[in-house]
Amino acid sequence: MTVGETIEFDCPAPDGKTVKKSGTILEPLTNGRFRVEIMVGGETTTMLIDPNRQQKAPKPKRESKKKEPSINLFDSAMQEMRDQIEELKARVPKAETSEDDFLSSLDVNNETILRPDYLHHNAEEILGSKIPDFRVIGRPNIGGDRHYLYAIPNPDRESQKQWLIKKPLPGCTSILKKTMPTPPSLIKWMATFPGGYEAAQAYTELAAARGTIMHGIFADFVNGLVPAFDSPEWHSYIELKMKKQKADRKWHGEWQHFMKKAILSLMQWIEDYDVTIILMEIALVSEELGYAGQIDVVCQMNAAKYTDKTPTESRKRVNALVDFKSGEHSHDSHAVQLSMYVPLFQEHFPNFKIQKVYNWHPSDWRENVGKDKDGVPKIPSFSYKDINQTDELSVEKVKHLLALYNMDARKEISDVMQFAGKPELGVKPSDLVKTVDFVEHWESTFHLAIDLGLEI
Repeated sequence: MTVGETIEFDCPAPDGKTVKKSGTILEPLTNGRFRVEIMVGGETTTMLIDPNRQQKAPKPKRESKKKEPSINLFDSAMQEMRDQIEELKARVPKAETSEDDFLSSLDVNNETILRPDYLHHNAEEILGSKIPDFRVIGRPNIGGDRHYLYAIPNPDRESQKQWLIKKPLPGCTSILKKTMPTPPSLIKWMATFPGGYEAAQAYTELAAARGTIMHGIFADFVNGLVPAFDSPEWHSYIELKMKKQKADRKWHGEWQHFMKKAILSLMQWIEDYDVTIILMEIALVSEELGYAGQIDVVCQMNAAKYTDKTPTESRKRVNALVDFKSGEHSHDSHAVQLSMYVPLFQEHFPNFKIQKVYNWHPSDWRENVGKDKDGVPKIPSFSYKDINQTDELSVEKVKHLLALYNMDARKEISDVMQFAGKPELGVKPSDLVKTVDFVEHWESTFHLAIDLGLEI
C-alpha cells in the first residue's frame, strides 16, 4: 500500500461492536501501521491503524449466575490510541532546556573546552607526570591572532570562584604567520589560482577545514569511534563533521574518500613503526614561554622500519612528537612550529624526553587492484610521508621570532563591553553599558557556564 491509496479497516464503536471505515493513506509508519485521513462527524481527522491487527466484534456473552466483568472495547481502543500517541512522542527529538540553550549561546560551553582527544590508559605513568589541571576554555581571536584562554583551579578554598582565568596567550601558528615570510611556492600558487587571490583564500580556508576534520577523525579512530567504511553511518558521520566546520555538502563525496585513504595511511604508519599513541590533541599553555599550542601526537615508536628479520636486541624505541599535516607540501614553518611544541611539552612533562619529531602527511596513493601476471591478486599498499624534523629544531630561531612578535605584532588585550541594568523610560542608555577587564568578563562568563551545567 502506498500514499494516496484508500484502505478499509475495522474500527471499534462505543457499543462494543465494530464498524467498517475507509480512509486515505497519508504516511506509512513502522510495524506495518499507517496514518490515514478519515471523516468523523462531517470533519476530517487522522488516525493510526494496523491492518494486520483489526478489532473484531465480541461473541455474545453467556448468561451466568455470577456476573463477570465486561471489557469495554471502546476503552481498549482509546488505550491503544494513547499508546500510539506515546510512540509518536518518543519519535520526536527532546527539546533542549532553556539552560542548555543559554549555555550553548555563551562563548564558553562544552564544545569550546579543549580536552585531550585521546589519553592512553596508562598515560601518566608512561609520561612520569600528571596531566596538567588547567583548562583551556576557548580560543578567542584577539587582534587577528588566535589566543588560548585558560583557567587554573583557585587555591583559595574560601572563595566562591572555583577557577581563576589567566591572561590569554597567543597560539604558535598565529605567531608564525605574523613573523615568518610566506613561502614563494605558495605565493606563486595563489597568483596563478583560477579566480585570483580571493578564490585562492577561499580554497585555503576550505583546505584548513578539511585538515581540522582529518585531525578529529584520527582521534576518533584511535578511540575506536569511526564507523565502517561501507555503512550508512559512515556518510552520516562525515556529514556531521562537515556541518561543524560549515563546509559545503558538495564536497562530501570527495572528502569522505580522502578521509578513508588518510585513515588507511595512518594505520599503515602505526603498523610500520609499531606506534603506541600516548596523547592526541592536547592543548598546552606556558606563561614562561609566552605562547600556547595544541600538540597532535605524543607517542612511542620504533626508530626505523624493522622487518621480521631484525633481531629484537637491535630494535630501538624512541619518544616522539608528531604533527599531522593534511596537505602534501612541506614548508620551513613546519619545523619551527615543532621547535615551539617541544619546549612547551617538556615544560609540563619533563620526565618524558622527546627524542624525535616528525611531520606526517597522508599520501594520495593509488588503489592497487587487479591481479599480477601470474593471476595472483595484488596486495594493496598504503603510503604516507613522514618527515624527520629532529635535526631542524632551532630554539634560537624561536627565541628571535617571539621577540619580533612581541615587538611588532602582539596586540593589547582590550576591555570588554557588558550590558547591565533594566531598560526603561527615563534611564540613560549609557547607564546600561559598562566596560570591564577582559579577564574579569571571562571569569564571570565561565562561572555562569559552570552554574548552567558546563562539564569541566
